[in-house]
Amino acid sequence: MSVSIQRSIGAKETQIVRVTGTMGVTLVDPDPDRAFSIVSIGGSTQGVDKEGYTEWQWNVCAKRSGEHTLSLVVAIVRGGNKKESVWQSSIRVRNNEVVVIKGFWETNWQWLISSLIVPILVWLWKRKKG
Repeated sequence: MSVSIQRSIGAKETQIVRVTGTMGVTLVDPDPDRAFSIVSIGGSTQGVDKEGYTEWQWNVCAKRSGEHTLSLVVAIVRGGNKKESVWQSSIRVRNNEVVVIKGFWETNWQWLISSLIVPILVWLWKRKKG
């Protein structure tokens, strides 16, 4: 079996790995301050088809700007829950401040509006009134 990673548009890396009927693939942020929010889509452990392909996906959102690393770990699963790592790769991710600010706004817009805009409107209304 081969593992393919699409690191960016058009750039793909392929690695041959050992396979069992059940495999586990995890994407981990090794930074203790957590530079990313990572949500697995479909779970980290899946059955592997002999024909076709099996795919793992994640939603990854940067929490901080700059260059950071993610770790991708591929493991075979035997006897239920016993995992043995067969391949690991570090993925460098670089993002800018605009992306982080946009993500922060999309996550926290309601709090920003209530804590900034509403008090300003109240102040303007009182000023106009009195």
